[in-house]
Amino acid sequence: MVVRQLSDIAHTLDGTYYKYGFVGSGAQFRVYAVFTNSGKSTGRVIKVPLDYDETQRAILEPLRLLNPTVHGEAFEDLAERRTREVMGFTHETPRLTQGIMGTNKTIREALGNLRILQTPVASPTSERLYQLPTLFTQDYVLTLDEYLQKFRLADNPYARTLDMPTIRQLKRVIDQVVQLNIAIWEFGIFEFVFKPENFGIRTTSRGDIELLWIDLAEHITELKEAESILAERRWRHATMPHKIDYQFMPTILHEEYIAACDKAFTVETLRKHWLLKYNRTQRLQSTVLQVKEFMTRNDKAAVKYWINRHTLPNTLRSGFSEMVIDDMQIPAEDIELLMNDRQYTLSDAQPSPEEKLERSRFTTTGSSTPSVATVIKGKF
Repeated sequence: MVVRQLSDIAHTLDGTYYKYGFVGSGAQFRVYAVFTNSGKSTGRVIKVPLDYDETQRAILEPLRLLNPTVHGEAFEDLAERRTREVMGFTHETPRLTQGIMGTNKTIREALGNLRILQTPVASPTSERLYQLPTLFTQDYVLTLDEYLQKFRLADNPYARTLDMPTIRQLKRVIDQVVQLNIAIWEFGIFEFVFKPENFGIRTTSRGDIELLWIDLAEHITELKEAESILAERRWRHATMPHKIDYQFMPTILHEEYIAACDKAFTVETLRKHWLLKYNRTQRLQSTVLQVKEFMTRNDKAAVKYWINRHTLPNTLRSGFSEMVIDDMQIPAEDIELLMNDRQYTLSDAQPSPEEKLERSRFTTTGSSTPSVATVIKGKF
């Protein structure tokens, strides 16, 4: 699985001592792969938050197609509300690097070693955590959508071929989509859109397939709200041809993907895993502080340990450690260059012809492509 090199990228920017290649954008960030001046990949990308106009431009067409009966001022109001909602989630992204989320090695790796370029500015209101735009860096990996492109039109033996190692790999991909969702539940984070395109994929040094979150900006932290979302089974949206705000999953994976998600994403599983690692860490640290409090002969130190123990619920979620502050030393001039870039729109990615054809075929006749399960049974 090879990510794009500088020479393969249509839109590039020359910075002070880095070069930046535009590799994609969503409704919240545009993403640039970072290369040295000689064109060597640094293995990282920089994520630049979209401003209001960019965000609205990104959500406008899908919003229009999903609300065909809404017109005029009513649609303008809808677009404004949705734009501000999306930007609000963008400004909450620092939550993913704060406190225990930033210090836990497992979750940091699952987030592609997400780092912030500058300490976020706290919001003066309780509506949102942060207010000013924050830039991030992250591991540069292949998007899951790019990886899945080769499995489109899999019923045509001249277009695509499958073998057993590939099928096992696909099942492993689906399993990791499930496991990564559950992993963030254990820290009290719930990703509520269930978009496969929010994942990246890479091959480890051992040759194993590894998934990670490349976009976790649309998340909530309320258990009751998460429970109600599970009842909607939103993971099915990636298999619905009319949901044009989602990238359409290759039809060969629909059956396996829906079955795996239906089995795993239940209210019972959510409650079992919700805040599991957060609470475990809190209990452990509380015990350590209590032992220190009773062992010390210094009254001031004992008071400090007592206070720290009783404020753990807050302190475990606050603060930015050194390990989540980016160390690429990207110059301020480069940041300004990236923030002001608008030529990237010329490179906007469009759905592949195969994805359009699969979506169209599914709309007309339903999925006629055999599932991975059927392939395994030798009926393909």
